[in-house]
Formats: sequence, C-alpha cells, structure tokens
Amino acid sequence: AVRDRETGLKPHFGTVDWTAPPSYRAFLAEHNTVACKRRDVSSDGYIEFVVVGDDAIVELNADLVHMPEHVDRGDGRWLSTNHLVGVALADADNEA
Repeated sequence: AVRDRETGLKPHFGTVDWTAPPSYRAFLAEHNTVACKRRDVSSDGYIEFVVVGDDAIVELNADLVHMPEHVDRGDGRWLSTNHLVGVALADADNEA
C-alpha cells in the first residue's frame, strides 16, 4: 500500500517524487484507510474525515492542481507543488 502511494501518483504536470513519512507508514501498517465522522449540530449533518486507500489516492491527487514545470520567480530556481500529496478528504465538499 505504501509503495502504491509513493509510485502510482500521476499529476497533470511533471512527476511526484515523495516518500511517505514514518508516522504515515506506521498508520498504514495498521490500516489502509479509515473514516471518522461527527455530527455537526449547526448544519444538522455530519462532518467526515477520510484517509483514502491506496486505490483512491491516485484519483484524489489527479484532481489536485499542480504547478507546470519550469516555473520560477525570476531567479532561475524552479518552483514546484508536486511534493504536495493529498492523503485524506475532509468535510462534505471532499476537500483534499
């Protein structure tokens, strides 16, 4: 599951090059996914938090906006957002 999360991501631009942090690896050793929800009295609904499984992380990250390659601030150093990896969804809008 960890290997799938680290190698299966395909952003709109460039490549994702990341390593799951030790705490996330420890979590995945116990669970592939988990969902928690609580009742929200003000909206009379539920607020949910879901750590997505290895099959859903690819789809989740395909929807995230990543910066194109070869963007800089004018100083010649390339900028990237491809190190940002969504691992969970929160709230009713499924915000990553």
